[in-house]
Amino acid sequence: MNTVEVMTKEIEVKHIDITREAKFIFGEIVEQAYIAMPKWSDEHDFLRNNKVACEVAIEPEDGYPVLVKFGNGKAVKLTSSEWGGVYSITEDDYLRDTFAD
Repeated sequence: MNTVEVMTKEIEVKHIDITREAKFIFGEIVEQAYIAMPKWSDEHDFLRNNKVACEVAIEPEDGYPVLVKFGNGKAVKLTSSEWGGVYSITEDDYLRDTFAD
């Protein structure tokens, strides 16, 4: 459990570790991957095994973005809304963006 300061308030944050699944998708270049969410939020089953479409899928509910950190120091944010995308980002910016009002 971490605490993230957003503006003038602190939010308790929990991380759902999805490193193993991200390594399966991207390979060993992944150092760490997780979904950050407020401590009070319900955990969902974010991981899907679907042998027809793909072997592993990460499908965050409630619009929580995924952070994937690579061994070369780079990181990307993956979003899953209708405006979803892939963004180059730092971990600090990912946490601030995720919990900004």
